[in-house]
Amino acid sequence: MKNKRKLISGRVVTDASKIEDMTISSKCPDKWLFVDLETGDVWHVRKRAIKGSSPYWRGVNKTEAKELGQVTRRLLRPENSRRLSKRQ
Repeated sequence: MKNKRKLISGRVVTDASKIEDMTISSKCPDKWLFVDLETGDVWHVRKRAIKGSSPYWRGVNKTEAKELGQVTRRLLRPENSRRLSKRQ
């Protein structure tokens, strides 16, 4: 039986049977934030970090947290509904 996890929103998701790598390739890694919907942690790549080094990620600062809120509010506007996935 697979384990379940409850996200902050209350939605329940299923654990994968093994750890999965997630990769994003970008010429501008500074523009990306990664959000853990279970814990609420938000991560940002460290400036001048060397891939594979530790720690490569750091928690977001106040400016980046505000930017995340701005992006979310913009995404939820009616004129941007086409950008939202229809999948549940």
